[in-house]
Amino acid sequence: MPVVVYGTLRRWNPDRFRGTLQAHFLVSGILVVTGHALGGLWTADSLILYAYSIPAILLATGLGMFMNKRIPAKKFESYLFFIIIALGVLLLIPMTDNQ
Repeated sequence: MPVVVYGTLRRWNPDRFRGTLQAHFLVSGILVVTGHALGGLWTADSLILYAYSIPAILLATGLGMFMNKRIPAKKFESYLFFIIIALGVLLLIPMTDNQ
């Protein structure tokens, strides 16, 4: 999230913001996946679960592209702040272990 806060403080326009975040998360994701592979964390079960998640990933990508064209630049920052606050609140909610 530091890159989101940095981009917000720099007052980047939505196109630059989106491009920077895409590049950041692409590199970050590649490093995480590579680290998991080198650490032996890929299993048959994890690959099956990933395959099950592909439809949701495609749906979320399509929804993001749809919403991107409809969110005015002036509202972008306020929506971004709301999402950051909501994610912060979710981190404060204690999770229970059902085992």
